[in-house]
Amino acid sequence: DRQGRLGKAEADYPQRAHCLALLAAAQSVDTGAIARQYAHQPQQIPIKIDEARADAVRPVQRAYQREAE
Repeated sequence: DRQGRLGKAEADYPQRAHCLALLAAAQSVDTGAIARQYAHQPQQIPIKIDEARADAVRPVQRAYQREAE
């Protein structure tokens, strides 16, 4: 592992699947559609994209938290 502990270099990283699920959820947002919707307010585009991505990852995060309980 990154701490240099012997025998841990190939150990599973259980959070990996969760991180990949969060990434996939964030990437599923149709940013082009948001950009088209807010073309008349370009300053709103990054804000609305951030909001949409947060909305997309929220259920994934909640599911992960429930599994951890």
